[in-house]
Amino acid sequence: MTKQPTTIMSIMQSELLREKLLERRAIAFAKSILGVKKSSVERIGRDDFIQHRSLLAKHANLDSLPVKKWDLDTYEEHEVANWFASRLAQVIEDAYYVPFEVPFIVRVEVEDALEFINSLWSIHGTHDMTIFIKEPIWVIDLQEREDGIYYFEA
Repeated sequence: MTKQPTTIMSIMQSELLREKLLERRAIAFAKSILGVKKSSVERIGRDDFIQHRSLLAKHANLDSLPVKKWDLDTYEEHEVANWFASRLAQVIEDAYYVPFEVPFIVRVEVEDALEFINSLWSIHGTHDMTIFIKEPIWVIDLQEREDGIYYFEA
């Protein structure tokens, strides 16, 4: 009978340790992003950014038509980065949110959009990128697929 409380305590400690390690990874990720004047890691709840996640699922899935698409064989990386940066420039909000692993999100104040974009591409090793904007609620998503780079927004 004494094993059950010990097992529950072990599970709780394991979960706390997992979350602490995840938070450290999120902090390291935030610090490695270039082109920002400030970044921070925020803990999010189950219902935080729920509208953003819903928009992402609805408008940036495999069946969705992209706002723009670049063919993988012919695209120029700087063209994609410049176009993406121009979309970010339309945002009045000074902070963007880069989803990390639940329960964390990274808040960034971008100073140089091109450096920011190229930095995320370098960190991820792909052109995939999702950005949430709080006000107005807006989601922008870039996906590198087998046949091209797809840009979605909602």
